[in-house]
Formats: sequence, C-alpha cells, structure tokens
Amino acid sequence: MKTPRSAQPRTSPRRSTKLKPRERLVTVASKLFYQHGLRATGIDWIIADAEVAKMSFYRHFPSKSHLIAEYLRLQHERWMKRLTMRMSLRQEQTAGAGGIEQLAEVLTAWFEEPDFRGCPFIKAQAEASAEDERVREMIRLHQRELESYLTDLLIQMGYASPRSTAISVLVILQGSIVQAQISGDALSAGEACGAVLRRLSRMARRIEEGEDDVAEHQLLLAL
Repeated sequence: MKTPRSAQPRTSPRRSTKLKPRERLVTVASKLFYQHGLRATGIDWIIADAEVAKMSFYRHFPSKSHLIAEYLRLQHERWMKRLTMRMSLRQEQTAGAGGIEQLAEVLTAWFEEPDFRGCPFIKAQAEASAEDERVREMIRLHQRELESYLTDLLIQMGYASPRSTAISVLVILQGSIVQAQISGDALSAGEACGAVLRRLSRMARRIEEGEDDVAEHQLLLAL
C-alpha cells in the first residue's frame, strides 16, 4: 500500500544545492528506493521530492526500470568500494594476520548505522519482476563481482579452494545481512557471522593439511 503523498517525508536536496535534474532524481530515488522499497516508491513521489518536471524525468530515464538499474549500479560501486577499503584497512591494522572473520567486523559496522535497511540487492531481487531483465542483470553483476572479490581475497590468504570457499562465505554474509535486518540486533548478527566464518576457516585449513574433515566442510558448502 502506497504511503499517502501528504504523509510521505520529503527526502530530497532542494534546488539550492545546485544539483542538476538528473543528479537530483538519482539522489532522491536512491534514498527512497532503499528506505521504502522499489514498488512502494512511485515516479510521482520521486519527481515531487526531486523538484523536477515529469518531462525532465523521462528525458533522463525512459522508465522507472532504467532509474532502478542506475540506482543499483551506484549501490554496487559504493558497496564494493566500501568493502575493499575497510577490509584493506583491517588487514593493515593486523599486519595481514587477520582472517576471513574480519568480513564480519566490516558488516557489523554497517549494521550499526542508523539508516541500515538491509542489502539493496537482496531486496531488489525480491521485488523485481521476472521480465525486468535490466534490473536482474545488475543484481547478477553485483553477485558475480562480490564472489570474484571474495575469491581473490581467499587466494591472498592462501586458501587451496578459494572459489568454493568464497561461495560459502557469500552465503554466510548474505544470511547475516538478512538476520540483522529482520532482528534489528546488529551485534548478535555480526557475532554469529564471525563465529561461522571462523568455523569455516578452521575446517578449510584442516582440509588443506590433510585432516579428514571433508564431509563437514562439504555440508557447510551446501548451505
């Protein structure tokens, strides 16, 4: 059910910010899509808060789908930049001695932010229509590049099976994001994520050392 226009909070920068119409549309839409969802946020709401003419909207974005794809593209760039920078910082602080559980520390810091509303890509996957290939391709792109980053990270950490382990790590991260969003308990979700990542790391290391722990590891890979 859409929020009545009179009850909808204004989220946009004003014209005095000197942002161009396209920038205002993207800025406003990004906040509304993330806070209220793709379906609940209508074009009229975005146009009103961005203070642009409807003609201007369609000049820059032929459809709402095009705007959603741009929103997800920017979210992807920001998410990956944030993840890589914060992981690099933690690795520097630990002189490279930290393990994959540092990913949980990065996520926990995000969970604790006041505007945290979950993963924009998980939410978009739930809301995007089956025929909206433009939006779904952006979701798949994010998944591929995140998996690639995790694989490279695990290679640097010396894991013998980095790609399969990266898939397990990705499942754990996404599960903790959903748990943090649903429960509202950032600390517990982050701690649980760290505990599972440490367990995965220990099992992977034991397998590399030739210990007979393959069955348990494969079970975790199947999660």
